[in-house]
Amino acid sequence: MRKARMRKFNFTGHMFYMFWLSVIVSVVAIVLIFTKGFHYGIDFTGGIEVTVTIDEPGKTIANLEEDLEKIDLHPSIQPLVFSKPRFYMRFGIDKNTDMISQQNAISDKLKSLYGSKINIEESNTIGGVMSRENQKRIIWAIFWTCLGIVLYMWVRFTYQFGISAIISLLHDLLVMSLFIILLDKEFTIFTITAYLTILGYSINDTIVLFDRIREFRKKKEYANNFQLCINDSINSVLTRTIISSLLTFFAVISLFLFSQGDLKDLSFSLMVGIIAGTYSSYYVAAVCLIFFNKFKPIE
Repeated sequence: MRKARMRKFNFTGHMFYMFWLSVIVSVVAIVLIFTKGFHYGIDFTGGIEVTVTIDEPGKTIANLEEDLEKIDLHPSIQPLVFSKPRFYMRFGIDKNTDMISQQNAISDKLKSLYGSKINIEESNTIGGVMSRENQKRIIWAIFWTCLGIVLYMWVRFTYQFGISAIISLLHDLLVMSLFIILLDKEFTIFTITAYLTILGYSINDTIVLFDRIREFRKKKEYANNFQLCINDSINSVLTRTIISSLLTFFAVISLFLFSQGDLKDLSFSLMVGIIAGTYSSYYVAAVCLIFFNKFKPIE
């Protein structure tokens, strides 16, 4: 029986154009981060969080937002699973006003709007010190994640693979950040969850490709043609990548379509990250390897 030939697409033919497109997108993202910046949630800025139950069957986030606009309240709202409509709300604060006074004012407004129908189960404040601590923890979480990935790639492959993987991951984070800023999505703990999830997802895709590149590199036909080795390696894992990416994407898009509040923002970030992560394995990580191979042949 004849062995089926692997279908070949010319990925490397336009690879460098796609790489420079990635560079432009990344630069735009960096500029926006330092000029416009993120719309930080109360996890980072400080604020007031309130959990309420409202005795109005069928109450939705849209209904609640309309009601709160009447009393000039504009919180971030997350629905909670419960027999009655139950919501978790986060309010920004005026730093020039006492936080306890603002907390009491919010409670009074909610009670005046719903009367006996509302039960304020919990009301807490998040101060600036706690917000700064959250920022430090998140920066360290991303740092240690990236360092762990570099060390793993260095041990398993070579330093060229490790550096290429990190550049690819930074690209993914910048693309996600670009969409978050452009669409004015709130930057919360859920955003960091999406970042760390995509770091793991993307590096898995990249490792699969790097394994195949290392395997093909040992063959005589690729000894003097590293670009062909890259192209055939991508073609050999293409089916696996398409299937795994589509299955993951469909699961996340279902969450996006049927969720509300923070979960919707989380699923949106994951959708962008999945696309960016799949793309970067081919058009960022692989291009970096071709660049490194020109200076020192990769074994």
